[in-house]
Amino acid sequence: MKLFQLQPFQQNCSLIWDDEKNAAIIDPGGNAEKLIQRIEELELNLKAVLLTHGHLDHVGAAETIRDHFNIEIWGSQEEDRFLFESLPQQSQQFGLPLYFCIYARSLV
Repeated sequence: MKLFQLQPFQQNCSLIWDDEKNAAIIDPGGNAEKLIQRIEELELNLKAVLLTHGHLDHVGAAETIRDHFNIEIWGSQEEDRFLFESLPQQSQQFGLPLYFCIYARSLV
């Protein structure tokens, strides 16, 4: 497991993998290029992006990583849909680049 601190919020992002290098990334809040570079350096087979909820500091790099590796985004709950829909407003509120993330497939 590798832990990254990303974004101005210093939110944690986790990269987990098994012995066969099958991996998932949890809450990629930003710095997509850095995360992609590290995944490729470790020669991991990224299988999914997992989101715990829809705050911008947890989803900022999700779509870029999804598109780069051609994988799915999983999470969070239906009750969080409003968070995903409000990402552009969250971005503006904190003076960050506009973040968009489609509501992902629910884990529950």
